[in-house]
Amino acid sequence: MLEQHDTDAAQGLAAVLSLPQLQYQELLQVEGHPSNTSRQAYVDQAVQQLLVHDVEWQYQALRQGFYTVMDRQVLLACCFDGHSLAAAICGPAADTAESDFDVRQAFSVLVDDEEGSSSHQPTAMNALGQPSESIATQGTALGASTVELTVLCLWQVLDSWSPQQKRAFVKFVTGTDR
Repeated sequence: MLEQHDTDAAQGLAAVLSLPQLQYQELLQVEGHPSNTSRQAYVDQAVQQLLVHDVEWQYQALRQGFYTVMDRQVLLACCFDGHSLAAAICGPAADTAESDFDVRQAFSVLVDDEEGSSSHQPTAMNALGQPSESIATQGTALGASTVELTVLCLWQVLDSWSPQQKRAFVKFVTGTDR
């Protein structure tokens, strides 16, 4: 498992298993381990340190953020395992990379006013490219604002893309291609 995350560390620990006895004893002494520590126990402790203890603070931050948006009791009641939770959050894996999908189902576009002024609230554009709040009051003589036209153009471009291009876009925006 360590090799998947840190190949250099995995190779270094593999080398510990083949160190001459004198060098291994010196390593134990320098690192403050008891002299009777077996090589396998040394490697097991190092892997535990690298994959668990050294990243505990990152795990706790992710956990706190996750439970901020997802009620822990709901998760316990649903009995999710890792794969089913990933499918629930990211959606099911596509049958193939060729499977097409409607990118509008996944996103809303949030736009701010054109001048960047903080006097107006951002306007949410729904999946159909229509403003959630009326944007007509900001419209031009043609009846559509620059922002509204920009969002409509974005949807037109995304709709014209191949499934592979859409997945690349979704992965860029969300970190996952589902």
